[in-house]
Amino acid sequence: MSDVAIVAAGATRFDERIPKRAEELVAEALLEACLDYTYIRDIKGRPVREHSYFAGILGEMAARIHAARAFWMDVASRRDRPDLYGNVWEQNNLHGLNSAARFIAGETFNFCAEKTWGLFGGYGYCCETHIEKLIRDVKLFIIGPGGPDRDVLDSSLMFYSWEWVGKTKV
Repeated sequence: MSDVAIVAAGATRFDERIPKRAEELVAEALLEACLDYTYIRDIKGRPVREHSYFAGILGEMAARIHAARAFWMDVASRRDRPDLYGNVWEQNNLHGLNSAARFIAGETFNFCAEKTWGLFGGYGYCCETHIEKLIRDVKLFIIGPGGPDRDVLDSSLMFYSWEWVGKTKV
């Protein structure tokens, strides 16, 4: 079973060494769906993807996916070398990088989801395409423990140390 099929099947467990891989996988699946659909759909006899505006959207989706993948690969390689980069639970470097990689993966997915719906139009909301289910299910990965706001706060730990202060009133 491919990674994309695992995500589509609703699996929630992935290799924890690679931060937020699910978002990147589904973003890639959305790009592949867009490439197929924009080849079939045409404007004045030419496939949609051959028009510069739409080609630019597809190119930006691909560039963001590759950048997110490169970032999490960098973080994963650093986690394999605690002798050089420290342990992930130390608040100064890897913890912040891990959170930043999760944030970037989530933002990449959100961008690809919005562009996919734009390219598919109303057809992207139909359950026959399975796009709406992928987008809805992966949103749960992004929300996760603390969500993107917590990831951004944890990323600041790479530059200066601080502690959570105060108590939450319930």
